[in-house]
Amino acid sequence: MENSENIILTPAALARLLKTEFPEISEVEGLEDRFDYRIKIDYPDNAANLVKSMDAYLKDLILRHGDVAETYYFHIQREGETLDKLVYNDPDHCIRLEIQIDGVDRQLRIINLVHADQFSVYDEDFNLIGDLYNDEGSRFFDPKINWKTNIPGFEPYVELIVLTLRDSFEEESGEVTINVDVNDPDDLSFWTAQFAISEGELKAAIEMVGPDVDALTAYLQK
Repeated sequence: MENSENIILTPAALARLLKTEFPEISEVEGLEDRFDYRIKIDYPDNAANLVKSMDAYLKDLILRHGDVAETYYFHIQREGETLDKLVYNDPDHCIRLEIQIDGVDRQLRIINLVHADQFSVYDEDFNLIGDLYNDEGSRFFDPKINWKTNIPGFEPYVELIVLTLRDSFEEESGEVTINVDVNDPDDLSFWTAQFAISEGELKAAIEMVGPDVDALTAYLQK
């Protein structure tokens, strides 16, 4: 951390500070007017320690020099794969849940990396434990709609987690509102495949009806 207390935390300055602090970062992509970044890392082994260090650094930096009205997004990628997503000043970004497994309390972070029917589950040390997913692609958080996990011994906790997700993400209608993030290449790739259209066609549709997936579905089916 720089000793100066006079840091003006602009998007460009934050990107520069990250690259200076962490030599494992090969590139920081972002927009000039938004705190929304794609962080590409060169790290041959376990990336969890690096992400944990970045989280501690960013928490302190944003606390000391950031704006509480701003939301800060960091998509951490290696070789085109999204490894983790760190978000600050947005309490709804992820679910934090304590579960006792084999007599040991586990602090879990459950995060939606790309699309609505798959969530990645991390432990308190930023290690990826596994995924919670829905084979049917449903956007309803109903534990009876075929939600599964690839985490050994985790099946008894699936219902609790899905219900927690539902309480956090569902609106009064009982349906999750899903928006296409036009600034996220992974999100664009997923939804262009889902709609079987090109990226240009998807962006044109978003210009017409907005990023809500339900509105886009109705528009594209006309």
